[in-house]
Amino acid sequence: MLTSHHAIWPTDDFTCEPPQEPTRSWFPETPLCGNRAQKSTELITSPKSPIQPPEGCQRSPQTPTPEVIVSLIREMLTKQEMILDQQQSILRILNAKQLQDTNSKIEDGLLPVKDFESLKRLEQKLLSPDLKENLINNLGLVGGFDVKDTVWRIMRRTISNELAKIINWKGVNGKISLAALHLKDVVIAAVRKNPLTASAAEMEVEGTMKRWLQLAADRDGGRKRRLLQKEVVHRECV
Repeated sequence: MLTSHHAIWPTDDFTCEPPQEPTRSWFPETPLCGNRAQKSTELITSPKSPIQPPEGCQRSPQTPTPEVIVSLIREMLTKQEMILDQQQSILRILNAKQLQDTNSKIEDGLLPVKDFESLKRLEQKLLSPDLKENLINNLGLVGGFDVKDTVWRIMRRTISNELAKIINWKGVNGKISLAALHLKDVVIAAVRKNPLTASAAEMEVEGTMKRWLQLAADRDGGRKRRLLQKEVVHRECV
């Protein structure tokens, strides 16, 4: 119980300070002497001053040796020659394409051949070397990224799918023989007009032409129609 004899201090006299973490030194506590102690003191008192590398450790740019310089020059010359070769190849292709454009005009309605009579008339016209060359140049502009793509593009441009159904390579089963037509030579020469298939083998081109003719019955919905007919026949038999 407090009485008048007890002294009461005002609360303002008491201040509470948060606990402080012990300071940690960034340098070892071992005593330093001489210049080392002086430099450490300078670093501590001047934290914003840049830290200089120790004497004898100055950085110097590496000077390339003559062998390295000669090697770099040779590499640059080699790449320059490759670029020049590529430019010349591009110019040759563009010049050849321009020549084909000027000599590739054919009469309207000549292609694609749609029936047997039109095919016979085309074969007669192909006896003319000028028309044959123009036709080769015209079909050579179709393009393609490989032999198969190029052949299929040219065949679609040359022969309608309805006519292709009555053509095969050797003319068996009463069909027209493509191997005996001048049109076969036109297609092969046109394939080789494409820079990407300029070295195509004749056997590879002929094999692709055979395959295109074999699939004529499956194009334009032919396969789907055959499947529907088989289903109808199967239902009637059941």
